[in-house]
Amino acid sequence: MSKDFLLDENNGLKIVDYDFAFTTREEYIRQKLKIVLSTFKGEWFLNIDVGMPFYQDMLGKNNDLSKIESIFIRAINSIPEVIKLLYIDLDEDKQTRTVTVKFAVTDKDNNVIEIVI
Repeated sequence: MSKDFLLDENNGLKIVDYDFAFTTREEYIRQKLKIVLSTFKGEWFLNIDVGMPFYQDMLGKNNDLSKIESIFIRAINSIPEVIKLLYIDLDEDKQTRTVTVKFAVTDKDNNVIEIVI
C-alpha cells in the first residue's frame, strides 16, 4: 500500500499528537491527483516537463474547453492508482474567468473518489 505524508487544507504537513500524519489509500490517491493537477509545467526544477501546461495551453482568452478537458483526462489517466475515470465536468464562469473541474475515478479497490478543483 502506498503512503505519503498527509497534507492539511493549506498543503502543509498535517501533524496529529505531535507526529506527522500519513495518508490512507484513498487519501493518498486523492492527494496525488490534487498535486498532479495543480503543478504547473516547468515548476519543478528537477524535471521541467512535469506538470499541467497551464501557461502554455490553458490560461488566457478564448481557450477551448474541450482541449482543456482532454489535458485533464490525460493527466488523471496517467496516475497508476486510477483504474477508471467515471466522469469529468468542467464548469466555466465567464464573468470571473474561472473553470471548476469536477471528476470521479475508481481505484484498484473499486473505491469511488470524487474531486472538485
